[in-house]
Amino acid sequence: MCGATRGGPSVEGIDVAKETVIQGVVVQGGEPVSTGYARLLDEGGDFTAEVPLSATGQFRFFARPGQWTVRALV
Repeated sequence: MCGATRGGPSVEGIDVAKETVIQGVVVQGGEPVSTGYARLLDEGGDFTAEVPLSATGQFRFFARPGQWTVRALV
């Protein structure tokens, strides 16, 4: 089983008052997952975007305000 934990990449230099940032770290068995993708789904469950996980399991999306689902593909 895997999940995203609070935190993720630094938001230094990003105006979080103007940008909606969805980010986190994918872990499995308590360790970051470095191979895989994070997929962003909109409120209807439709595909919106996908990014590869970093070597430390991190991902980041910039999105409009709303309800989103992040699915880890590892």
